[in-house]
Amino acid sequence: MDELPEGAKIDFTAAMNSGQFAANRFRGQTVVLVLVFVLAFYGLILVLAKIFSFIRLIFSLFILPGTPLRQFGPPGSWAIITGASDGIGKEFALQLARQNFNLVLLSRTASKLEALAHEIRTLNPAIRTLTHAIDFSLPPPPPPSPSSTPSSPPSTSPSSSTTSAPATPSPSPSPSPPKKNSPPS
Repeated sequence: MDELPEGAKIDFTAAMNSGQFAANRFRGQTVVLVLVFVLAFYGLILVLAKIFSFIRLIFSLFILPGTPLRQFGPPGSWAIITGASDGIGKEFALQLARQNFNLVLLSRTASKLEALAHEIRTLNPAIRTLTHAIDFSLPPPPPPSPSSTPSSPPSTSPSSSTTSAPATPSPSPSPSPPKKNSPPS
């Protein structure tokens, strides 16, 4: 440390001002550093949350068992499966049949539904299946005429009942417009 000469005066105000300037500059840097660390911590939390959700997805898809089908009903309960002739619907129908669920199979193609119902019956003869071919793209059928009404309804067996009808609802008759009262003459 340098010694001051005996007659020298120290200007404390100038020293204080320079010290305050340094302290203010240091406070500004501290605020910026704290802000950077807070944002970095927040980013780390977000990245860890995404990694955790990805790991949870992998576990739920490939490692953990699914929901047991018994939770949806005892053996012999009925299940409705749409799109049952191909793909996921067909596989789901086969899995439900293996778990002794009776099935209502819905799809657009009656021949594919019958083939699936036959496959299910060969897999488990105790399973009852109902099939219904339904196509939303077809126009509705005309209403039956009174003269062609059958005397007895067609018989359907619960093991393989196939009907083919479009699913579009028939238009309801619109109400007639109100009558206008004519002015008296």
